[in-house]
Amino acid sequence: MTKGDVRADPERFLSSAFPRKTLKSINTSGTTGTPLRLWFTRKAIQANYAFFARTLSWAGVGAADRSATFAGRVFIPPGQIGPPYWRHNLFNNNLLMSSYHISEATAPLYFKKLKEFAPVFIFSYPSSIFALAQYGGSYAQFCQVRPRAIVTSSETLLEHQRVAIEGVFGCRVFDQYASAEMVVFAAQCEQGALHLFPEFGITEILNGDRASKVGEPGELICTGFLNWAMPLIRYEIGDAGIWSEEVCSCGRNFPSLKAVVGRMDDAIITPEGRQVGRLDPIFKGMSGIKETQIVQEALDRLTVKMVKGKGYQEKMGQEVVDQLRKRIGEAIKIELIYVDHIERSSTGKFRSVVSCVRNRQRRDQSPGS
Repeated sequence: MTKGDVRADPERFLSSAFPRKTLKSINTSGTTGTPLRLWFTRKAIQANYAFFARTLSWAGVGAADRSATFAGRVFIPPGQIGPPYWRHNLFNNNLLMSSYHISEATAPLYFKKLKEFAPVFIFSYPSSIFALAQYGGSYAQFCQVRPRAIVTSSETLLEHQRVAIEGVFGCRVFDQYASAEMVVFAAQCEQGALHLFPEFGITEILNGDRASKVGEPGELICTGFLNWAMPLIRYEIGDAGIWSEEVCSCGRNFPSLKAVVGRMDDAIITPEGRQVGRLDPIFKGMSGIKETQIVQEALDRLTVKMVKGKGYQEKMGQEVVDQLRKRIGEAIKIELIYVDHIERSSTGKFRSVVSCVRNRQRRDQSPGS
């Protein structure tokens, strides 16, 4: 089943065994801004928190520890000039920090507050904590924040982001993968393997109508075990993953993913029909580039949006185009434009690749199109 199926008639998937008033309802924005309505039992929500507590324990921290969070909540006016860019949740001993106000001017304020608060761990979108880490070298006098661990979620963590974050904050980054629909949950263990939690649900990886081989990317198809109020069976979540062939030395007999390679939307489709994903290696070693987003507007047209950083050299833009050409060929026109900022989604998430072609295909295939 697809998100389009659920989105078209969400109540069709509700179990009659649970009175509606006992359920918790949420709306997800989705990457395309089209909402998806979901219902959960209280027990499912509690169990989901328990699995997150396991994730934290693997990172060497606990749910009750003092923490700082960078996420998509809007609690500071967008036009606010001057601190505070954070709020203190006393009950949870959590410092909730705005993901929308990080800049070169505000970075020292963020670092100063984090140093003062001294979180045991930081939970963040990769793009938010990476944005702050990029200013760590410039504000070394403030950047003495040393949490025990940083846990990232909700976006694809790119390798150059991990390296930068660990270098600035002096601790390991533990990535976690889950979904609002509660059909899949995976987390990195102490050895770095991304383990699926088998008690949470069943995960398949398909390439077309067949199971993907080890090391071969495919679409994640998930069946959740937690939410009996709205059970989603063989649900096409919209993300791509790769099975790992390695046996983790941590000793846990859990299946492992080599990687979650991003949303299926985050793949460039060539005129020949090839799907080209995982484009972040293009930017490896280019420290002068602050942010980049690749937008496929048509089968034969790409726009590369680039935000210049300190140390940027003009040859870097052409190098990005050349590296992209090596992967997608000559049939697609590439336009490079420089911008001051790349917009996030309504929930504050950053997407490095946006395929309007894939989005149009999904809309055309959804019920009622």
